[in-house]
Amino acid sequence: MPQVNVGTILLLAVAALGGAWAAGLLRAHYEDGQLTLRVLRARRVLARFDLRDTGLLLLLSLMMGWAVAAAVEENAQGELYPAIYVRRANATTEHLLPGHPLHEFQSTEHQRALASALDGLFGSG
Repeated sequence: MPQVNVGTILLLAVAALGGAWAAGLLRAHYEDGQLTLRVLRARRVLARFDLRDTGLLLLLSLMMGWAVAAAVEENAQGELYPAIYVRRANATTEHLLPGHPLHEFQSTEHQRALASALDGLFGSG
């Protein structure tokens, strides 16, 4: 029995999806934070991804090797606050900045908190 290479299988799956896209058999549709992949001839939904949770996008960007990701999060009381995610030495840390009732996140306090979260990330210049 031949060995199975996971990379080859993944490459073939991506090539098959690309071929279906090029042939017009597969189309993506994005609306209200949801990405839907549809098979056009059968009018079936192949896959649906809910992208409204920014945590998923942040995790994806950090997995891609980006060093910093930012989002505006919401707590259980409906209050908005900035969140900074920093990747250092293959570890991701979350830094929650203070919220503001008028959503003003450019204060000196926010600048200091951001500078503290990013301290040493980009070197000394």
